[in-house]
Amino acid sequence: MAKMTAIIETLSRYGAEVSGYCLMAIVAMIAGNIIIRQFIEPIEGVHEVAAFLGALVIALSLARNQLSKENIGVEIIHVYLPKHLQLIVESITSLISAIVSALIAWQLFAYSLHLYESNEVSMTLAIPYYPFIGVVSLCFLLLTLVLFADCWNAFSGARK
Repeated sequence: MAKMTAIIETLSRYGAEVSGYCLMAIVAMIAGNIIIRQFIEPIEGVHEVAAFLGALVIALSLARNQLSKENIGVEIIHVYLPKHLQLIVESITSLISAIVSALIAWQLFAYSLHLYESNEVSMTLAIPYYPFIGVVSLCFLLLTLVLFADCWNAFSGARK
């Protein structure tokens, strides 16, 4: 389990780094387009590429966010429960979240294959959609692994 956790953490860290680069690219493209349009015509497709990169920014950072527990959690009742019940609730919510995340990954992958087969492309730049949706699907798969690891850790903590 420790080796798998190390692999998940490494992949999550790289995903978060790539997410940061995508965000910097969005800022640079939009700022550059704002500056350029003062003198000449704006660059076509900047908003389209920014939308693709925006999806990657969010998806690539999901697993790292879950690993570092930087997400928002509602703990109004949770903090008043005994420690063993907190771990049980955490393992159940992690398991349910992992199942939902796995279903999302599966459906996104199926949708990516459908877009590949139908040769669907964006309007302005004719960029295929399927690679971006495929990457988002892989990010949800990684999130699923992180959530299963959280479930296992909480469950094993509840057994002690």
